[in-house]
Amino acid sequence: MLDNQFIKNLQNAPEHFKRAVMWAGIFVIMALIFAFWIWSFNFSAGDGAAAAVPAMPGVLESLKTQAGLIRDLFK
Repeated sequence: MLDNQFIKNLQNAPEHFKRAVMWAGIFVIMALIFAFWIWSFNFSAGDGAAAAVPAMPGVLESLKTQAGLIRDLFK
């Protein structure tokens, strides 16, 4: 994987260079995770998810329902 010489050079590098390598590594890993997430979402959504969206209540409707349930608890 990584060459021992690369690691030794990185250990001896200035602090700002170490931080730049760290943030670059974080960015690359997060981009890969995000790309995999998007890729897997496209395959898992399919036609079933598109058909389910209209059946799902909106945020305002959900809040009204929850408020009614809480009001009923205190009656």
